Amino acid sequence: MKTQYKKNTIYYMLTQYVQIILTIIYGVILIPFYLRYISTEMYGVWMATGNIMMWLSILMPDWSQLILQQLGVAYGAEDREEFSRILVCGIIIAISFGLVFYTVSWSASFFFEGWLNLPVGFELASLTNAFLLAAVGTALTVLGVTFSSVNLALQHTVSAGMANIAAMVVRVVSVVILLRQGYGILSLGYGNMLYGTTVLVVNVLFTVKFVWPMGLRFIFDFKALFKLIQLTAYSSLNKFGNIVSKQMEFFLVTRYLGGEEATMLKIIKVVPETLLLFATNVSVALMPAVSHSKGAGTIKDKMDALMKFTGIMFAFSCYLGGGIYELQETFVTLWVDSGIFAGQKIVFLVVANTVIVGVADTFGRYVFTVGKIKAVATARSISAVCQAGVMLAGLLLWGMEGMLIGAIMVACGLAMVFMIILIRAEKIPFLLWMVPIREFLLGLCAAVLSVAFVHPPLQASWKGLMLTGTLYTIGFAVLLVCISKNTRLYLVAVLRFLKKRFGFL
Repeated sequence: MKTQYKKNTIYYMLTQYVQIILTIIYGVILIPFYLRYISTEMYGVWMATGNIMMWLSILMPDWSQLILQQLGVAYGAEDREEFSRILVCGIIIAISFGLVFYTVSWSASFFFEGWLNLPVGFELASLTNAFLLAAVGTALTVLGVTFSSVNLALQHTVSAGMANIAAMVVRVVSVVILLRQGYGILSLGYGNMLYGTTVLVVNVLFTVKFVWPMGLRFIFDFKALFKLIQLTAYSSLNKFGNIVSKQMEFFLVTRYLGGEEATMLKIIKVVPETLLLFATNVSVALMPAVSHSKGAGTIKDKMDALMKFTGIMFAFSCYLGGGIYELQETFVTLWVDSGIFAGQKIVFLVVANTVIVGVADTFGRYVFTVGKIKAVATARSISAVCQAGVMLAGLLLWGMEGMLIGAIMVACGLAMVFMIILIRAEKIPFLLWMVPIREFLLGLCAAVLSVAFVHPPLQASWKGLMLTGTLYTIGFAVLLVCISKNTRLYLVAVLRFLKKRFGFL
């Protein structure tokens, strides 16, 4: 079962970037289009119900990561029987999770009016129907990602990525068509349902294509089932912590400040959260190779490359964060309306929180993938409890700013905990684990200096936005190349690859 780690990872990374672009289209570029057909208040409340759905998904563990980790280790160890047991039991558990999730979502929909403090005359029926359609889509997605994880574990990363791309295209196209046909908020519900359906159908077809030639004998084992159930309990704690850390803001703001304030926060958060995926989601692309290496017993040989590449990711995160801070006000003014811009201080806090959460998520994925599932779950659940209290206290005392400062404090602590767990689990030498920290600090310095010397356009215009962004990019790149040896080494490697592959440079 030999695997071309580098080739598979690069291809999967490319599909991840395509998915991020589609996410930007769906979650950023199309928001003004949504607001032409959906009121600001309705859209803000929809964001809050989306977060309720995320909380309900605690019933389902961080399933895609869990099943990928288990299947990847079994495949790397060339244990076909264990692979079969995990596959069969995983499908059974995923179906059960989907049914339970929809049942609980349906029950929760009866309490929206009280939970969200909705005004008199609000279109509750349309909101509820859209929520239930989205719940169907989420349940189908859970089953679909089970088959996607099979494809990833077998190192067919491009196929898994293409399935997700197809589903995202279906969602974008269907939402646009339905909004123009006058379906309103129901359009978003139908879009999510069609997304889940596509994820399931396409991934099942790919799994049949790849598993059938293996002549795999399907085995059901109660012991394997109970083991997976036990791991899902820990994974659910991990999911709980993840949801609280990333999704609680909209519910709190909607509950205490109102739907319009929630929309304002969404406008500010959507750009950094989406663009920073270009840096942090690279760790997702590494998970199939890392889990396979763990099973094959070769992960220590690859730790040097992993830490150095992680440093590049962190420096890139700083670049994106600085650029977003510099240009966010201009972009929001051109994109939607200057009247719903929350202020530059909020932008700074949102960007800082998003960058730090990305660092924590990266180390958390590594720890999870090497098998320390219980440790990840414990750390996330404790941080979630702390963050819920800190964010609520901050919101009540100092408003939105206080809430975001509380989130940043907890995210910093979580990132440190995950890194310590990874260092101890894999016995990473000091000079090696310092690489991502060093590159993060160097990237931060380059971003701060670039922001200080490059000023945003005096008048909002797309031309000024592009010019400022170009100057910031040039300044950051020059500074980082000068101060980061790791960046210079990767730059030389890329240039050599281009010369070898295309015959120029």
